[in-house]
Amino acid sequence: MYTLKPIDEILEPDPAQDFFVIFNNKTGETKARTFQDHYSAVESINLTPSVPDDIREHFDTARNLLLYSWFIYRFMPIAELHAYSTVEHALRKRSGKEKYGLKKYLYLQ
Repeated sequence: MYTLKPIDEILEPDPAQDFFVIFNNKTGETKARTFQDHYSAVESINLTPSVPDDIREHFDTARNLLLYSWFIYRFMPIAELHAYSTVEHALRKRSGKEKYGLKKYLYLQ
């Protein structure tokens, strides 16, 4: 059962992170992922400068949730959900149609 993470373990990676490795295609070798690897991957996910500030802020909340999933892996699906929510918000704003959900926005012409 999951509980509040003890204060002395807050900066420790979630044990689920042990299942992820970095694979070298050239050598076939693997190495354990570090927080720096995780941070670099999250940092590389960017929006173009033309994206409005409210969408960017929404998106950065998803990126921060993804970043902190290093410490609490259960944040991963919440980060994904928030990212999808950001896409829906952006499509709603762009289309000017307020009543649709993400699926409908994806099929608008």
